[in-house]
Amino acid sequence: MSVPTDPTITPCQHVFCGHCIYRALNASNLCPIDREPCQIHQLQTLAGCTRRIWTGIQVKCGNHDSGCGWTGGIGDYEDHARTTCVHANVTERSERRIHELEQEKTRLMD
Repeated sequence: MSVPTDPTITPCQHVFCGHCIYRALNASNLCPIDREPCQIHQLQTLAGCTRRIWTGIQVKCGNHDSGCGWTGGIGDYEDHARTTCVHANVTERSERRIHELEQEKTRLMD
């Protein structure tokens, strides 16, 4: 599981990647964690102080086990993984780009 860089919160207070929770709720209107009823219009993105706290949480690179020594805030993680991590292979970068495009498509469809 990767760190949600586009955190979206459910009414039952669970945080997911925006694209992932939209996809899950399109399949079933239940929170994937506690199975509480949840609909897409009830989702909220983190904003204000909560967003600033979230983006400042320190994380390691997903390629840490491959030798990447980068650590930084969640807010900087996506840029590192996409552009500067020398331990990310082409497949991972392609998958991340596909994920970014899916997120943008979801936002545009709302």
